[in-house]
Amino acid sequence: MEHNNAFNMGIFLGILIVTVLGLIYKKKFSKGEVKKYDERQELIRGRAYKHGFKSMVICILLLLFAEFLVGRAFLDKWVYSLIIIIVGSCVFAVYTIVFDAYFYISMNRKKYIRVLVIATVINIICAILMVFSGGLVVNGMLTIKSINIFVVLMLLVVMFAVNFRAKIDEQLSKREDED
Repeated sequence: MEHNNAFNMGIFLGILIVTVLGLIYKKKFSKGEVKKYDERQELIRGRAYKHGFKSMVICILLLLFAEFLVGRAFLDKWVYSLIIIIVGSCVFAVYTIVFDAYFYISMNRKKYIRVLVIATVINIICAILMVFSGGLVVNGMLTIKSINIFVVLMLLVVMFAVNFRAKIDEQLSKREDED
C-alpha cells in the first residue's frame, strides 16, 4: 500500500513528537525516582509478560487463520503488526493492573491516569480525522489509517481496568475499616 509523502511525514512527526514528549515527561516528573516493585509485583509482572507473549502468538495464529478462511489478506502489513503489539501490550497492562502490579510503590496514579486520558483523547481525535479523510479500507484491506481506532480501544480497556482496580481497592479499604 503506497502512501503519499505528507501522510508518511505525518506518521514520522507523530512518532517523533510522542518520543520527545515522553522523554521530557520522564525527565521532568521522574526526579531521580526509581521504579520499585515488591517481590509479589515482580512475580505478577513476570506472569503478565508470559500472558502478553502468549496472547501475541494466539493473535498471530487467529489472524493467519482468518486470512486463510477469507482467502486473502484483509489487513495492511502495518496494521497486522501493530494489532499484534497492541493485543500483547493490552494483556500485559490489564493483567498487571487487575492484580495490582502495574503501578510501582511510589508512583503517582493520578498523573498516570491524566496521561492516559490525554493519550485517549488525542487518539480519538486522530481516529476521527482518519475516518473523515477516507482510506480506512482500500481494496477490502484495513489500512494504517485505522490504527488509531485500535489504540483507542486498547486505551479504553486499560482505563476500564484501572477503574476496576480502583473499585477493588475501595472495597478492600472499606472491609479493613470495618474490622
